[in-house]
Amino acid sequence: AEADLAIISPELYGGLVETSPAYRTKMVCVSGGDSGLPEVVDISSLVPENEIQVPWFPDYDTWRRNTVALPYSSNILVGNMRVMESRIDSDHWCMMPAAIAHRLDRKDVTISQIADPPPDLQVFYLKRRGEMTDSMRLFLQCLHRELSGLNGTESYLQNL
Repeated sequence: AEADLAIISPELYGGLVETSPAYRTKMVCVSGGDSGLPEVVDISSLVPENEIQVPWFPDYDTWRRNTVALPYSSNILVGNMRVMESRIDSDHWCMMPAAIAHRLDRKDVTISQIADPPPDLQVFYLKRRGEMTDSMRLFLQCLHRELSGLNGTESYLQNL
């Protein structure tokens, strides 16, 4: 099957495709609304066993292994947004891209900046070299509008 357009991270290279930056978003710490976490949290102040661990992207995983106590110190490892979101409470915390944190269905969460943060998540779009259809452009313009108002997220799609 062929795809006209793909949203990817990390960046890929190939002779027949073109990879362009779509957006960059900071990683934040999300906890239950009554967790008492400050606006800016120091990772060393968090209890590693209370982490809801999500393997977001390779650079983040490397940072996490070197920053959070043990590589697999958390009791909860998830790969599904619905499960992750349901487990966030006043005791449990999760690091996630700001673009996702600000779009959670739940409103009873605290979103904290990270004092010594991991690398930003960089997201790219992939398409056939030299091709930009009207529907691709429309999709990317809609994505830009969705991302534009999100704190901690920078869209690179404004000139499409």
